[in-house]
Amino acid sequence: MNLEAATIRTIHRVVGVIGLVVGLTVLVGGAHLIHHHHLDQFLYRPAVADGQVVENQRVDNYRHGFRTGTSYRAIVKFTDRSGEPVLCRDWISFNPPAFFVNQHVWIFYDPHDSRAAMIDRGAKNYYLPGFLAVFGGLAVLGSIQRLRMARS
Repeated sequence: MNLEAATIRTIHRVVGVIGLVVGLTVLVGGAHLIHHHHLDQFLYRPAVADGQVVENQRVDNYRHGFRTGTSYRAIVKFTDRSGEPVLCRDWISFNPPAFFVNQHVWIFYDPHDSRAAMIDRGAKNYYLPGFLAVFGGLAVLGSIQRLRMARS
């Protein structure tokens, strides 16, 4: 099956535009998500506190109305810069629990709103921003390459 050069250029143009839209959506949407959930604040300018896991809250997981399993979310107590005690519920639940009761963990929190907090997981803190940047960046670069191919 031989395709004409004009058809191939059209295919490159269409795939390039779609990929560019997807890549830019991932980059801009990811940046908004990271900013909305204070991840940028936590990773680049955090207030840090020593926290203690006070409970592993049970979370029942459901899919299509059926219980598929149980996981556990850490509840951490820490004291912010103003001396106020704060309870922080982890965003992610695990099975088995990621932390044990009475374990000490570092907490990143927004100094202006200490209820916006997250547990420091070391290098794992950068997985989501890194994935979004790499995926979105590669999609944009591949799309630019496709669009350049459509011109020749």
